[in-house]
Amino acid sequence: MNHSEYVLAWAVYLGAASVLYLWVHLVSKSWRWSFPRTSFRGLSAVFLFTPAVSEPGTDLLGPANLVMSIAFLQNDFSLVDKAAANFAIFTIIVILLVALKATVEKLLPSR
Repeated sequence: MNHSEYVLAWAVYLGAASVLYLWVHLVSKSWRWSFPRTSFRGLSAVFLFTPAVSEPGTDLLGPANLVMSIAFLQNDFSLVDKAAANFAIFTIIVILLVALKATVEKLLPSR
């Protein structure tokens, strides 16, 4: 895959992931409680936008969900571990940010 095909593939993926995330945002907009809504949006963003190294020894990145799925089907468990580690790190960050937002909303009086 040359550089222009790589950039085109990322552009198509990011466009489709952005449309899907917009749909998630619009669907969750009508939910009453803030905590599940924010958690769902954050976790869907992690699932859609987390990058991972797609080929060992290169600096090419790919969507971590696709890299993990394809590497698992090809029995390349070192790539699966790296992509899962990326998911875990970003999921922990999102959980901490959502918990911080919930704590701040609980402590500060609403207007």
